[in-house]
Amino acid sequence: AVNATQARIENDDEEEEEEDLIGLSALTFLGENQEGPKELDSELLARHWMAALVEFAPYIDHLCALCTEHAEPHLEEMVPALVKKLQSFWWSRDAEFDALDGLLDDVPALRSPQIAAAFLRCDAHESLKHRTLRLVRRAIQDLARFHEDAEKEGAGESKGGDGGDDDDAPAAGGDAAGQPQLTGHWLDLNTAAKDWLRAHHAEEPKEVRPAKVDDDLDDWYGVYTRTSKKNKKKKGPTPEQVQQWRLKSMAGAITDVNDLMRIPFFERRCQSGIFFEFRRCWFMKGALQHVLAALCTSGQDLVPGAIAPCVTGFLHDCCARLVVEAATGGATDADLALGIVVDTFPDGDARRNDLLFVFALA
Repeated sequence: AVNATQARIENDDEEEEEEDLIGLSALTFLGENQEGPKELDSELLARHWMAALVEFAPYIDHLCALCTEHAEPHLEEMVPALVKKLQSFWWSRDAEFDALDGLLDDVPALRSPQIAAAFLRCDAHESLKHRTLRLVRRAIQDLARFHEDAEKEGAGESKGGDGGDDDDAPAAGGDAAGQPQLTGHWLDLNTAAKDWLRAHHAEEPKEVRPAKVDDDLDDWYGVYTRTSKKNKKKKGPTPEQVQQWRLKSMAGAITDVNDLMRIPFFERRCQSGIFFEFRRCWFMKGALQHVLAALCTSGQDLVPGAIAPCVTGFLHDCCARLVVEAATGGATDADLALGIVVDTFPDGDARRNDLLFVFALA
């Protein structure tokens, strides 16, 4: 009988073996001192079983069904598994974001910094960035949860770094004096927001990259060959085209930064880090007059009521720094900067007057 049973087990098809593995994955938490399933705690078994189901959920609809119908008693313990699963999906349809919106409505326990950071680390289509930030806003609607966590951990206990940025980057949570230091999941959320902004705007688009010159090529056999003169050099983008892409990329980044600043947590606790990443983007590099022209044009196109005051002030500060640099850098740069300010802003505009005053002081 034992041999027959063993033979049947060995002859199981692949589908049954996969199902057995899915079920057995829920039992991997067994400790060394536990002898077998008879001594398992029922709640612990249920939690790990649900975590296994989350891990192998094929679509977002299945994940939502698990969280709303079966896993509610164990949601807080299952957050790590949910975070890992959310980051594994590729988000390309509005219907998927609608399902996640409904999930946050139905399950308030999922509104946490861990879930918000997972949304920021998801791979989503470029046209759906606003939906990603809307989910982040829903996951951390106010700062009450942050202050509760800060009280538990104690103000200022952690003085860790800011998630691996450069040495000259601002410290995490350094925006508001007297505020508790960012720690734990809130520090990770701050890092996720900066990584998200950097991933979308740090590098220039392929249309702006300089053309490569290929004079000589080696074939598969290592034989030295020379290409035709007609194919020697590819035409790259003109300065006007690069400036158009600079304006377009800067406008998109300003929109994303403004959406982040509309979330209270980022607006009150993460301004310096997010603004620091904006300054590192490709459109803030290059000739001074080109960057200043793009900043002034973007500032002129801003709708006052639609832009957060902190974003407006930050962009004006960037313009003022470039104006000071131009005024102290030489006659050519000074003339170019003065012309850009005068030509971009109309007479009597407060921004124009302020930049001219800064220019005169410099």
